[in-house]
Amino acid sequence: MTYRHRLDKILFSDKPLLVSHQGMAGGNIVNNSMAAFENAIKQGASFIELDITKTLDDVFYIMHVNEEPIRIHSDKLIKEMTSEEVEQHQLLNMNMQPVTNVPKLRDIMNGFAKYPDIMLHIDHITKWDNLILNELNHYHSQLSQFIIKIDIDSPSTVEAICNHETPFMTIFIVKNIEEVVIALQLSDKVNVVGLEFVFEHEDDTHIQPSVINKVKALGLFTLANSMRLNEETTINAELDDDISLLDHPDKGWGKLLAMNFDMIQTDWILPLKQYIESKQ
Repeated sequence: MTYRHRLDKILFSDKPLLVSHQGMAGGNIVNNSMAAFENAIKQGASFIELDITKTLDDVFYIMHVNEEPIRIHSDKLIKEMTSEEVEQHQLLNMNMQPVTNVPKLRDIMNGFAKYPDIMLHIDHITKWDNLILNELNHYHSQLSQFIIKIDIDSPSTVEAICNHETPFMTIFIVKNIEEVVIALQLSDKVNVVGLEFVFEHEDDTHIQPSVINKVKALGLFTLANSMRLNEETTINAELDDDISLLDHPDKGWGKLLAMNFDMIQTDWILPLKQYIESKQ
């Protein structure tokens, strides 16, 4: 399995592993910044999930698409700006005060060179296809440190990664058993190292033990997401951070742990870590 040596070292450590969504922010520390990523590492994250966007002149920045109004107080999106325009903005803290420039992808990659035991999980690849794949070629010395995530129902992105010259480690997002089958079939063409499972109900076929165990037996890790996007939207059958924090962790995180996922992505690294430790 190409480039997997760092990943395998982490997978053989205590599990489940904690994936921090955009780092750990609050106060003067801003989401999707190096400070937030380092804060998440200090709280116990083994993986950092980060978001990317691109300017009109093809410079990649770390920012979740469409979050510009709350992150830099701009109604104009970074994908509609030049890099020169982006440099006129700063990320805002919790008090809506400017803190630091929007980080470029290359700055964050350079920053993570000093964290060799931490993996990066790069989201939103689907929006940029070959442009981002070609950009990531520049980080050849870090090919064992980052994993790209792809929506398996995005044909153009799947085709791009199948035909790309560099076999980046890849996670496929799967929402049903048919997509699991497709992802496993694509492992002949793509350096698939894991699957992220998205589900609406706890009895969905593709998250049953027989499927999870089969995926793990093939050497792939399994990832579930406990984030809640808003009052109406959760990712996985309401087994989310909110119910875990505000009601009881057994009702959210506990159920994900019982499903035997290797990794859980969360907005709340430290409380989840403490809960896991309390169960050991």
